[in-house]
Amino acid sequence: MKSMTRLHKREAIWSVESTKKMNTDRISMVFAEVTAEILNTLKADRILQSSSTHEKALKILQHWNGDHQITDVAPTIFSMLLSYIMENTMADELGDDDYTALNSSHLMKRTLPVIIKNDPSLWWDDIQTEAVKETRQMIFARSFDQAALFNTGKFRKQMMNREEIINSG
Repeated sequence: MKSMTRLHKREAIWSVESTKKMNTDRISMVFAEVTAEILNTLKADRILQSSSTHEKALKILQHWNGDHQITDVAPTIFSMLLSYIMENTMADELGDDDYTALNSSHLMKRTLPVIIKNDPSLWWDDIQTEAVKETRQMIFARSFDQAALFNTGKFRKQMMNREEIINSG
């Protein structure tokens, strides 16, 4: 909806061409806002500099505007990060079957941006770790680490190439 509003403000009169642009818009303002929230929460966390892979993933996400071009690396990093955040936040409370069902529904897509912005949410605490009360920052850090470490092989090579583009621009 935000994309439609953003695009609508640019066009005084709608044409077939402007409607085509709206329908093929690949920028998600919600994902850009969610990324900013995650990175802002982690801004002082050591995990962001724990390896060159982590630093590259951070830099790519910092420069991402929510665009989803087919050759872009940032949406893949973001998707992995979001997937790990969902799993690390909800799987312990819901169990495997219910988590899988929720994860495959549209409810998750609409719920996660709201939860991510809710620092005091009870969802952050892992009920399986009685000695530790997890926080949003802890879940984000663990998930960022998992997403960065996932990015190996061919994808890692693409990430490094994207890094060269960012540094030259």
